[in-house]
Amino acid sequence: MAEIGISVVGFAGSINEASQLAAKEVGDIIARRGLNLVCGGMGGVMAASCEGFKQVEGAPGKTIGYLPFYDFADANPWVDIVLPTGLDIGRNQLVVAAGRALVAIGGGAGTLSEIALAGQLGKPIGLVTWCGGWSAQLEEGFIDHRKKSYLKLLNSTKEVEVFINDCLSYQPKVESINAWHDR
Repeated sequence: MAEIGISVVGFAGSINEASQLAAKEVGDIIARRGLNLVCGGMGGVMAASCEGFKQVEGAPGKTIGYLPFYDFADANPWVDIVLPTGLDIGRNQLVVAAGRALVAIGGGAGTLSEIALAGQLGKPIGLVTWCGGWSAQLEEGFIDHRKKSYLKLLNSTKEVEVFINDCLSYQPKVESINAWHDR
């Protein structure tokens, strides 16, 4: 299963206790399922989820961090594979594209852009509701009129676990961007 990644996005920088705990629990769930954790590789939710992942001994998956800049030293200490992109916010597309699904924990404008990108790519999107930010402000349902991607509200750690398990059977639809023009 370690070839499958789950993208984790959310608040960067300093985070509240609820976000810290939720991110660690999400990382733990991903590790216990034998999956890879994909993130932006830096602080906040990214660091906490990677830390939670690394606390699971013997987990076969890896933590993968797509950094916005070129410096390897910007990565949090729990990232196994550091990918400095030099793309600034453009790296959000890589974070989203590399995961089978996306779990959002709180977050601001960057997280909102990642949620929108996941919607455009038709990825399942799980929104942790108890941490504030964009993941608590959006409503459950299809992200737009194309009905390519569904926003699922996750109200507990158990619901996060069920969402991730359900995403394992999801088969991404690979299509050219030219196949649809009403993005």
